[in-house]
Amino acid sequence: VVVSIPASEDLVPPIAVLTGPSTFRTPCPNERFATVYVESSASGDASGRPLKNKTWGLESSGDCIPHDIDDEGDPLSVLLKAANKDQFTTLKMESNVLDGMAAGVHCITLSVT
Repeated sequence: VVVSIPASEDLVPPIAVLTGPSTFRTPCPNERFATVYVESSASGDASGRPLKNKTWGLESSGDCIPHDIDDEGDPLSVLLKAANKDQFTTLKMESNVLDGMAAGVHCITLSVT
């Protein structure tokens, strides 16, 4: 049996893949937001190994609305902190989160190891 261990520069890092709507509309008066799902189950390791860690975050540069992941008053930040703690594969953003988001571009990120 020959075992070959690739050099570290030959290793392929895991890839984060997010799917979900790129935009959604503000509801009409007397309506609520529909639930928005952001899915990461297509993320993975090239060798087929399970991911060790998923870290959800928020980009705050460019056109992205700035967020502080530690802001307990920001429903999106609270959701992402819970997702990190419990290693969620899917973000389920319901009306309570969407109602608390300002109009504009909110950039959700995912890092995987």
